[in-house]
Amino acid sequence: HLIIYRDESNGGDLYSSERTGADWSEPVAFPPTVNSPAQESSAWLTADGEWLYFASSREGGLGGSDIYRSPWVPEAKTWGTAENLGPVVNTPYDEDGVCVSADGRTLWFGSQGNGSMGGFDQFKTTLSNGVWSKPENLCWPINSPGDDQFLVMAPDGKRGWFNSLRADG
Repeated sequence: HLIIYRDESNGGDLYSSERTGADWSEPVAFPPTVNSPAQESSAWLTADGEWLYFASSREGGLGGSDIYRSPWVPEAKTWGTAENLGPVVNTPYDEDGVCVSADGRTLWFGSQGNGSMGGFDQFKTTLSNGVWSKPENLCWPINSPGDDQFLVMAPDGKRGWFNSLRADG
């Protein structure tokens, strides 16, 4: 399963493609519960397929781009109404680049707020009893004065890869 971003309309939307054998299906746009008239820039499907986490600059958010999640509704075979993760995770600044642990309880994301060192920094928050913990800055050497975002963690949570704008990069 592949989720891609296309900057074709609405400031950019998310699409899904499925692989069968060696072939990928034509990308299909996510429904309006996910794609809005604003930009949706990155997404992560949980390992159990029950939640789609994504960044969106839609109306009603807390900042420029916020993190939302939408539940899979099996009866309707579509994604349900998106919910904003709220002011513990989202700030008046931009959040983007979501990654969710295999057990669905840890969220890594990039933020320009939450006390970043400069530009976008990587943060981690944990879901416990339906409440997100205060985001933890992953600090140096992961974060730098430049933009550090789009972290992707290995399933074991011990290694990760991310994009960084650094002088020595």
